[in-house]
Amino acid sequence: MSYRPIALAAALASLVAPAAALPAEAAAPTCTGRVVARTDVDGDARRDTVSVTQVGFDEFQPRFRLCARTATGKVSNALDTADFPLAGFAPYYGAAGLDGVRGNEIVLRAGFGAHSQHFHVYTWRNGRLVRQNAPDTRRPDWYTDWAASVIKGYRFHTSRGVRYVVATYGMKDPSAPTFRVRQTTFRWSKGGWVRGTTRTVTIRDNSKTADAVYGWHGVSLPQD
Repeated sequence: MSYRPIALAAALASLVAPAAALPAEAAAPTCTGRVVARTDVDGDARRDTVSVTQVGFDEFQPRFRLCARTATGKVSNALDTADFPLAGFAPYYGAAGLDGVRGNEIVLRAGFGAHSQHFHVYTWRNGRLVRQNAPDTRRPDWYTDWAASVIKGYRFHTSRGVRYVVATYGMKDPSAPTFRVRQTTFRWSKGGWVRGTTRTVTIRDNSKTADAVYGWHGVSLPQD
């Protein structure tokens, strides 16, 4: 009995059979697309290369492949889908040291609300890019805002070797002159943000006081 026809059929089947879905890392082992930054991502004090490529849409929101290639040649990819339309803005927002681990986080725009900006933050952990949640919401969507009725921002600082972020959120009647805001301090400990004290204060809705809490502060990112 000849097994050649069976072997041939099996070989042909392997050519046309659908391949199993590959993770993003395996599907794109090298960085492609537009280089958006050269910055230390993995914490070894050497510049790494960051690129972003649009790879289509998820329903109506653009989808991107974020890629980091370290100075030692390690490559990691992450797929990111914006939460809201980007209104024509580029997805890359900036790179900055947000948490208490050496190396810069990569911040991508995740879209614009009626008067808010939304962001996704990626960090380098165990040789790969992973998403980092916002400290105050524990969700992957970081956002800033300043409008007639709401204000939102983050302020980072380091004290005695410990990394902190103060997350501010406040609301008011649109016609009122002041915001009543809640400011919660988080410290970086054991690989994550730990909630600390919360205080409630009143700030005036003007360019001097509100601008001091709205957006990103204490890091090398645009305020808004």
